[in-house]
Amino acid sequence: MDVEREAITWRPEGWRWRPFTICLLRSSHPGWHGLRKILDDGPIYRVIGEWPASAGATTRVAGLEPEAVFLPDGLPHLPASELIVRLRDHGGRGKIVVVGEQPHHDPLMALARQESDGYLCWNQVSPTAVFCTLMGVLQAGLKVGTAQALEALALEPEAERRHQVEALHLSDREMETMHWLGEGLTEEAVAEHIGTGRRVVERLVPQLEDKLGVASLLELRMKARDLQL
Repeated sequence: MDVEREAITWRPEGWRWRPFTICLLRSSHPGWHGLRKILDDGPIYRVIGEWPASAGATTRVAGLEPEAVFLPDGLPHLPASELIVRLRDHGGRGKIVVVGEQPHHDPLMALARQESDGYLCWNQVSPTAVFCTLMGVLQAGLKVGTAQALEALALEPEAERRHQVEALHLSDREMETMHWLGEGLTEEAVAEHIGTGRRVVERLVPQLEDKLGVASLLELRMKARDLQL
């Protein structure tokens, strides 16, 4: 990582003069050295503590009351979500930025539930990325993530939805019927839209209920909406 390419040396007019206090709970990833240099070089940051990530270190961090904490994702026996829980249990109120590799949907959701404030991927850590992340969470109260983290949140549920739809093995007519039922149309109106008779749709509905494991037309409509058919 080339941390010499860019530096955040300016402050907007009216900016607070006191640097933001920051702690680091680091892993063995080599990127932590570059991240620490970025923070040390930035005039609006002040690192007040740094320890290897552990359950015990969370007590030390909470005691210093930093405004922001960087901690690692991907430790084999200590998930970032557990570190966050321990920090909060010890009274830590600072903003939390997790740094890790390409994230996946379920771990990101776990971090969100534990009130993490930002996620940075190691391959996108730079002075500008650190600045924008910290200003977003500290100044504007935003939840901030890199494009990779946001894609992990958005794309994995969509892939799962597609998998569920494909597993149903619906015919084109069944897909069309489900779509229009999900839109709230009557069986007669559905028949008109798909170019068939009402009785055909009336026969299809119980077959679809059985295929999708629901007990009523209302549940079938709700299932169609959930699957975005």
